[in-house]
Amino acid sequence: MFDIRIEGYSVDLKPGTQITLEKYNPMLDFATVQGSRVNSFTLPDTPLNRRILGYFYDPQVGYTNRRYYCEKYVDSQVIEQGYVKIQQSAAGETTLYFTQNLGEIFGDLQGLALSEIGFGQLALPP
Repeated sequence: MFDIRIEGYSVDLKPGTQITLEKYNPMLDFATVQGSRVNSFTLPDTPLNRRILGYFYDPQVGYTNRRYYCEKYVDSQVIEQGYVKIQQSAAGETTLYFTQNLGEIFGDLQGLALSEIGFGQLALPP
């Protein structure tokens, strides 16, 4: 069974939903570092999906182009982790795309200069 979890919650999928995996080669794209992507997929407009996506369609919410943490599971095993972004919202459905954020591969150290990272010290013999 295939499961998509956004922000830790399983989303409602349309019956018979098929997900196509696409490998992306960033060899000649120097502007950003990206990983594998999934072609767009569509979520039905259900109360659960609206809650998980934060009611982004409501003008009072003040939605910004946000990334949602996403995990893909097959038979309860995590096969990929990354982020989804909303591509389009139409009546009754929301289209999202998945991407890995390899541009921030260093996590908490991403914004630090090398001189600010505590690598520890090694005592050299005299």
